[in-house]
Amino acid sequence: MPPIEPDAPWWVNILVTVLAIAATSGGTVWVATRSTRRKVNSIEHEVKPNSGKSMADAVNRVEDIVTQQAERLAGLGRDVGGIRQEMRQERTERQDVERRLDEHIQESPRRIELGILRWKNQHPNDTL
Repeated sequence: MPPIEPDAPWWVNILVTVLAIAATSGGTVWVATRSTRRKVNSIEHEVKPNSGKSMADAVNRVEDIVTQQAERLAGLGRDVGGIRQEMRQERTERQDVERRLDEHIQESPRRIELGILRWKNQHPNDTL
């Protein structure tokens, strides 16, 4: 703060004091603004894509990987759906074969009996 001159008019001393305060405040603001600008520039460098080393570039790489994985996962979902459909079809076919086999097994004693009767009719003098 500049010294106050006792012989100077009062308004000169007030003006000098106000100017000193303004200059000191302005200098402080200028230094703070310059420091803030450097920080903003540093942050701006990280959030804009550049040579591949910024955070924005890293986020873009991660986003690409996530997109690829989502596509692979969707493909796996389709594959699983196809496998399930094939399993349902196989189960249905197996159940049909089991049903026909059961019918055949249940009819077998009757068929054997009919076969024996037919043989006996064709060979009345022979024994089994």
